Amino acid sequence: MKKLFLFMLLCINLLSAQSIVLVQDEIDRRIFDQRIRPSELIDVPPPTQQLSLKIKSHLVNITVTDQVAVTEIDQIFYNPFPTQMEGHYLFPLPADANVNQFSMWMNGIEVHAEILESEKATQIYQSIVSRRRDPGLLELVGTQLLKVHVFPILPQADTRIKLSYTYTLQSDSNMMEVFYPINTSKFINLPVEQCSVLVKIKNQKGLATVYSPTHDMDIQKKSDHEAVASWEKANHTPLNHFKLYITESDKNVGIHGLMHRLPGEEGYFMMMLSPKQEDMREIPKDVVFVIDTSGSMAGAKMTQTRDALTYCVSKLKPQDRFNIVPFSTEARFFAESLQEANEANLSRAQIYIEKLLPRGGTNIDEALQLGLNMMKSDRLGIVLFLTDGLPTIGERNVDNILKNVKTANKASASIFAFGAGNEINTSLLDKLASENNGTQEYVAENEDIKVKIARFFDKLSSPVMTDVRVNFVGFHPTDVYPKKLSNLFKGSQLLITGRYASTGSQAIQLIGKIEGKEVVLTDELSFTEVEKTNDFIPRIWANRKVGYLMEEIRMHGVNNELKQEIIRLGKTFGIVTPYTSFLAVEESE
Repeated sequence: MKKLFLFMLLCINLLSAQSIVLVQDEIDRRIFDQRIRPSELIDVPPPTQQLSLKIKSHLVNITVTDQVAVTEIDQIFYNPFPTQMEGHYLFPLPADANVNQFSMWMNGIEVHAEILESEKATQIYQSIVSRRRDPGLLELVGTQLLKVHVFPILPQADTRIKLSYTYTLQSDSNMMEVFYPINTSKFINLPVEQCSVLVKIKNQKGLATVYSPTHDMDIQKKSDHEAVASWEKANHTPLNHFKLYITESDKNVGIHGLMHRLPGEEGYFMMMLSPKQEDMREIPKDVVFVIDTSGSMAGAKMTQTRDALTYCVSKLKPQDRFNIVPFSTEARFFAESLQEANEANLSRAQIYIEKLLPRGGTNIDEALQLGLNMMKSDRLGIVLFLTDGLPTIGERNVDNILKNVKTANKASASIFAFGAGNEINTSLLDKLASENNGTQEYVAENEDIKVKIARFFDKLSSPVMTDVRVNFVGFHPTDVYPKKLSNLFKGSQLLITGRYASTGSQAIQLIGKIEGKEVVLTDELSFTEVEKTNDFIPRIWANRKVGYLMEEIRMHGVNNELKQEIIRLGKTFGIVTPYTSFLAVEESE
């Protein structure tokens, strides 16, 4: 007999960010209509008169231990309407999921569910509704849908709900998929005030790669057996369900791939590569922080920049060397040469950072040359360059600045450029990064510089392999992106997309330098003849190709051939680009 979870509550207000709430007559018609299975409900168009309740927060914590996933959901809801109603909360579950807990907070107290037989629980619920009391009823509908009966949903009131369930992940070729239904755009237009997903992973076999194709996750591998992936947004309307792929490996390099190929067509692949961490030793590095302290950095920007610098310096390892080059009208330095990252020098650097003040113009050319001239060719060199404006002092011509940087960068240091605010020469920063084996990132006016730089530097703090490239042995995929691979850092992984025609098992080599010596790590990957799943891969590939073409246009100017290819990709794969947009009109228009 079905089991039910029953609450006797004082006040209830319920809606789920990953589910929907419908009124009694509508829910009975939609769920129990023979033409609609419960698992399909999430794709049924909403009723035209449905009211939406406000979602204050939707927090998801997922713990994955080997193949067992425990999902905990914590949500707060608000009813902005002046009327009360009886509602039904729906939540789709994995087929073999077991509900561990369902509770609500009433008057600040957490009230847990009681398990009753189906018939008895239904009778109690109906009797309470008839007496205008406040129960919550959770029942299993079919095999993949939970339904909570709620009455009354009080006007202009909050309620908090917690739901926990456990299920087993299916492993296919050492790859597992974590799925969470977070998209509600078909039912609810109001944004979620606070939305986050945190996934903690432990695996006895060892972790090769962790990747989400749906969300921009911050992924940190703590060891070969543990990783943490996190994502959060404020005032956000979820548009995609959450997916995270975990691959297991006990090899010195983990190479895993996903394919999508329709009959008679070329296929698309997404390949994830990650060397085994315990076999990798961290490479000593030289880091120079070239930081804009011009007058336009006054206020919050300068405060955040000082905080970011303090954090980055604290993350340096004893084997590292560093220097700080603040610049405004002219460039200065913390020390005349690179300093050992020992306790005494780090303490002096912290004092130096606190005294940085914003004033003067922006002499980018002199600052970059000063920083690069400190680098030595026998070490891995990293320049972290931050500016919020255009060059206004000294050399101002972009081409000349790039030539001077090329001349000064004899040690082949990587330049990672950060642009803060709206008054930036993006062409200069793009080219500085692409021509010097780095990346560029932009911080909007309303974003925190410290958070963005700190998160970025966490990934750069432990390099393990340089001069990285991938070799496809006897196999020739096309349109492979990115064209140029970055250095590998501890806990990081490479994500490569492309197209393929040949099928079968193919040898793939990850080649790079570890402590100056070239290392070749080999594994095999099977390229399938037909694979109708993973239909998100072509769009990821197209996004990467558009990004590459846009960078070519930024570097070399608008080319009609490249522009037309971007338009074709945008229209074919539904990608918003500078040359394509979405337009919705009534059919009659």
